[in-house]
Amino acid sequence: MPPETDRTDETSPPPATAGRKRRRWLWILLGAGLLAIPATVFLAPLAISAFARSALLRAGAERGFTVSVASVSFDWFDGLSFAGITAREDIPHGIRVEVESVEAAPRWRSLLGGRLALGRFRIQRPLVVFDPERRPPERPVASGAAPPEAAES
Repeated sequence: MPPETDRTDETSPPPATAGRKRRRWLWILLGAGLLAIPATVFLAPLAISAFARSALLRAGAERGFTVSVASVSFDWFDGLSFAGITAREDIPHGIRVEVESVEAAPRWRSLLGGRLALGRFRIQRPLVVFDPERRPPERPVASGAAPPEAAES
């Protein structure tokens, strides 16, 4: 057997101790936490917007409406905003609803307290058409006069 050689020279680092390993993991966790905060701030609005769009489309479909939304956005300060909402009932001569935009912003203090309260809720240019395919009614006929169809025959 070869004689054991001493491998501790000036160029090799000292062996890792348990304290150094713990500190290394602490620095890794601290760095990951610091990276998670900006990722949450920037990626959470995208997730909230996608969830809000799918919830609106699903709610319309459950009630028998075909819903389309031009855009959905979420901002930490401005809240949730929908633009270009159109909902049409899935039956002939059904109801059609069009809204230019809907904006809702929560009260953050109440949300931190566990309650949802709206600080601002605004609907801009709503339009409800009860029978979108029916023509406008004819001129009213004076009482006692025959309708135009009966007068021609």
